[in-house]
Amino acid sequence: MLKNVLLILVAAVMVWSCGNQQAEQKEQTVEEEVVVVDEKPVALSLAEFDEKAETFVGKEVILEGTVIHVCKHGGQKMFITADDPDVRIKITTTDETAAFDPELEGSDIKVVGIVEEIEAEVVGEGKHAEGEEEGHEEDAEHENYYHKPQYSLKCIKYAVVENTPEEK
Repeated sequence: MLKNVLLILVAAVMVWSCGNQQAEQKEQTVEEEVVVVDEKPVALSLAEFDEKAETFVGKEVILEGTVIHVCKHGGQKMFITADDPDVRIKITTTDETAAFDPELEGSDIKVVGIVEEIEAEVVGEGKHAEGEEEGHEEDAEHENYYHKPQYSLKCIKYAVVENTPEEK
């Protein structure tokens, strides 16, 4: 009788352990089925970029604007703007991107790039700049608009947009 009970107990343990192993395999299969969605660049106006850049840091976006300046010392930077001249975006090159041609100034371009936060150097912080006297720290009543984070675009690729005479 004891042998029969022991035999039934061993059989029950084997059936139970096989059932758990199949459940674990199903869980692993479900985890492996997670698909990474390839995000496509989001097209933004320059005004939208200025407002929403923080949410796109490290992501690809598409911007379109008019080149207002290309750095003459190597062409590593350029600035684009749209209808509002107060909104201008800094575009920089990567190691894989060729320098910007100064002849791009005045051209309408479409840029695909990665949004980056500009690391601003803060002068002050309790120290005086060279030649500055005591008491000339930033006045509390003067508002500094540059305290908000600034963002630029690291260019992956760009193209000159050809406008027909009717579009202008």
